[in-house]
Amino acid sequence: MIQLSTRLKELIVRSERDFAGISEAEASVPAIEGGWSRKQILGHLIDSASNNHQRFVRAQLQDELRWPGYDQSGCVRVQRYQDARWSDLLGFWAAYNRFLAHVLAAVPEAERATPCWIGNNPLMTLEELAGGLPHASGAASGPDPGANLIPWASGTSFDQLMVTVWRRM
Repeated sequence: MIQLSTRLKELIVRSERDFAGISEAEASVPAIEGGWSRKQILGHLIDSASNNHQRFVRAQLQDELRWPGYDQSGCVRVQRYQDARWSDLLGFWAAYNRFLAHVLAAVPEAERATPCWIGNNPLMTLEELAGGLPHASGAASGPDPGANLIPWASGTSFDQLMVTVWRRM
């Protein structure tokens, strides 16, 4: 999980630099007509960090993890990311994900196999949920079960999400 942690830290550095150039006004308008603003998208990624933090920790403390799904639209609405300052959201997102990288770097080998059930998703191990070393090293043997849960887990999820969404804006 050290490789995944390192990759996450590198992504945070690149993203902070890129996102710092976005003004408050630019961050507030819908990224895609009828869609979320940059603030709401980053808020969704903060939610992802928050959910994943609890998943990663609790999976190491239990024999198995059973966790509810995530109501992304409801959470983004209730937390009012649109009304928050862009610079605050960016700082919080970066800090939270740096801490996740810290947590991931220390996951013991034995805990990586902890079975995890998240919402209606199929069973996966903690390692698969977090993106796993085989996938992070480019040796994935099939679909990444955690890719839809963890926006940065696979090479095509978080990186592509950020690149694709931000370029459409």
